[in-house]
This record gives sequence, structure tokens and C-alpha cells, in this order.
Amino acid sequence: MGKLLKFKINEFAIGFGKAIYKHTNKNGEVFSIRIIPLGGFCAFEGEDEDSSNEGAFNKQKPWKRLIVLAGGVTFNFIFGLIMSIVYLCATGYAVPQIKTIERTNPNDIQVNDIIYKVDGVHLESYKTISDLTKKYGEGENFTITLLRDGEMKDITVHKYASDAWYFLNGISAENFPEMYLADGEEKVTLSEFEEYISSVSQFDESRYYKTKAGLDDEHREAWTEKTLIEAGVIGKVSSGVSMGFVYVGHAERYSLWDGIAKCFSFAIYLCWLILKTLGGLFTGATALSDVGGTITAVSQIVEISRMGIDKFLLLIPFLSFNLAIFNALPIPALDGAKMVFVSIEGIFRKPINRTVEAYIHMIGLFVLLALVIFLDIYHFIVT
Repeated sequence: MGKLLKFKINEFAIGFGKAIYKHTNKNGEVFSIRIIPLGGFCAFEGEDEDSSNEGAFNKQKPWKRLIVLAGGVTFNFIFGLIMSIVYLCATGYAVPQIKTIERTNPNDIQVNDIIYKVDGVHLESYKTISDLTKKYGEGENFTITLLRDGEMKDITVHKYASDAWYFLNGISAENFPEMYLADGEEKVTLSEFEEYISSVSQFDESRYYKTKAGLDDEHREAWTEKTLIEAGVIGKVSSGVSMGFVYVGHAERYSLWDGIAKCFSFAIYLCWLILKTLGGLFTGATALSDVGGTITAVSQIVEISRMGIDKFLLLIPFLSFNLAIFNALPIPALDGAKMVFVSIEGIFRKPINRTVEAYIHMIGLFVLLALVIFLDIYHFIVT
């Protein structure tokens, strides 16, 4: 933006500190790589002190300076949008396809149904069924849109209290207890009981018996929930409230046009996560050990890259939006603070003392570097 608006630029640099590489072009602009890889800068003539050069930063109108200062933030956001499209189109997403249903499920959901919407809101890679239904409690109704036998249907469902059972380790056909159905002498196999126990939320105490002797109420003893747990056959866990089904992921893909259409809402989602995390540092919702400086960021990039290309492609727009938001904050040394100073000058028609402003930004830069180092050390000590 500085080049387009005819600003005099002294240097483009990657990193800070001592220059380890320099190249000067015919216009006298220096391109350098510096020893401390903590970002970079574009050094304008007259940015931190007054200059008589007609192309100097201090000689330009406030609106031009605001455009230049907003250039980095804007490009980070645009690049984040572009990489969001790449991520959405390259990785796709999964919607729930019903695999099994609890026997006591009161909802009109069937095996192989594919759920696409909750209350009219499309499921996305960043809007899962858990995200869209977590606000509903037991007995509260909501609408889901599903595909059944090639036809889209809207049905009303609700969550209900549910318990789940599971087999403990070590249970096999040899040590499975002798068990018979209540209505006859048929012995129950391990697989039959396992199928039943994994499909119900309420245990039927009159269904199974320990012995077939006489088959009358006086001589047979029921295998109840309690005795099965005491015998070490099953465990029980309260699953709170649920819609009563188990699902697998049904793969869906975004087209290029879908990716373009969805990239803005996806960007808003990522930016909200970033702002929520930053705000959490002041409210206590985000632990100090969960954030870090440059070393922490690089180590996280390495870890996430090992998880697969989909995680790496998600990391790129996330970092871009993070840079855009952080650089727009009104913190001394960052573009956000510089825009505040230029705006004050534009309003009052008089600049703040250049030397004072330069000292404020210099102190801010040292504080930021110290904070980056502290966060890295604290992160690795705690974790």
C-alpha cells in the first residue's frame, strides 16, 4: 500500500535485530533478513521522526497513512479467507449417519438416516451436531432435517435422560454367567446379551434369570442391573441427556463455490474463537499456560503438522486471522496503536510529538518481546 500511495520506503525486513542479509535496489530500498525471527517490518521515511522528504510518512495525509497502516491487517485477513476456501474444499466435513438406536428412543429416527440440519442451520466442519444441540436440555424440542430413502424430511425430536451400559474387560464366552430368558429355557449367549445391553438405556429386570430350575417365581433368581454390576459383568455410566443414537461420519465435500460462500462465516467462527481466548485471559477462562510466544507457536505448528494435512490446512487461516486481530489491537508498537495516533492527528489537526510517540512504540516493542519470552518460558515450565 505504501508503494501504491508513493510513500518513501527505506527498508523491507523479515525479522528483527542484526541484519544477516541485505540487498538494495535502484530506488534505494533495502531488503533484509534479520537474526531474530519475530515478525518483520516496513520502515517508512519519517515514520518515527519528522522528515522533509516529500514522500515521507509524516508528510502524507492522515487517510493515506491509515490505509498503509491497515494494509498488513487487511492482507492477513484476505489471506486467511483464501486459505479458508482451500481448507474447506480440500478437507470437506462429516455429517451424522445413524448407526444404532437405543431401544427406548422416543424420537422418530431410523438407522441409516443422515442428519444435515438442526433448526434449519446446516451442519458444517465447524458446526457439528453437538455444537448445535448442546443448548437444549431434557425434554426440549427442536427440529432436525435428515435424508431418508432419498427424501429430505423435517422431524421434531428432543433429548431425554439416558444411562448406558458397557462390558468390562475380560468377559468372554467362558466366564460369561449362565443366563436364561425369562419366558423359556433358552440359554442366552454372550453376543445376544451384548447386543441387548448396548442398545438400551433402561434395563429390564424381568428379562433374564440365573437358573432354569422349575421356571417358577419361587426358584429362579433374576439377573438384575445391580447383580450384573456386582458380578463384574457390566459397568454403568450416566450419559446425561441424549437423542438416543450412535452415528458414524458421512463424508461431504464443499464445491469451490460452496467454499467461497462459506469462507466468511468460517472466518467469523475462527475470529470469535481467537477473541474469546484473548478475552479469557482477563476473565480467567483461558489459563496462562495455554498461550505462548514464538517458540510455543512453532512447536505447536510442528505437532499439528504431524496430525495430517487437514489439521495443517486449518492452522494456516487460523494463524492469519490471529495475526490480523492481534496487530489491530491498540497496543504500542503494533499497527492498531499507530492508527490511533494518526486518527487523533486527523481529528485535532495536530500530530502528537513524534519523539514522544516513538518512545511509546519503542517501550511497547520491548514489553511485547519480554512478554513473548515470558509466555514461552512459563508455558514449557507448566506443561
